[in-house]
Amino acid sequence: MSITVQSAAQKGQLSIIRSLLAENPALLNSTDVDGRTALHWAASAGYADVVRYLVDQKCDVDLPDARIHYTLSIDAHSRSHIASAGHEPIAEELIGAGANVNKTNDKGITPLHYAASKAHVDIGKLLISRGAQVN
Repeated sequence: MSITVQSAAQKGQLSIIRSLLAENPALLNSTDVDGRTALHWAASAGYADVVRYLVDQKCDVDLPDARIHYTLSIDAHSRSHIASAGHEPIAEELIGAGANVNKTNDKGITPLHYAASKAHVDIGKLLISRGAQVN
């Protein structure tokens, strides 16, 4: 069984990700059967070093997965939520790379909604300071 860039990202295996992308740069924004990229998996699993590397490689930080969930506000059906799980370093990295802080999922929910729902005040403040709409 061969390892995919998505499964390596899910496990935080940065050296494998580097090797896979060196062999095939097109894998950077490729998706798995769930429509998730390596960035989706690394961010939801809390691997800031992998997220930073993928962002440095110029991955698309606003690609939705198959359920129209965006990296900054991965939905409750996912394993984690960047804004609601308190992954502040990852949220900072994604926002710094240009992630849309007002992007809504298919239910109209924004990253600020997720942060507020879990009382992650620091992430909420970060989102607002970067232009998140409060209304």
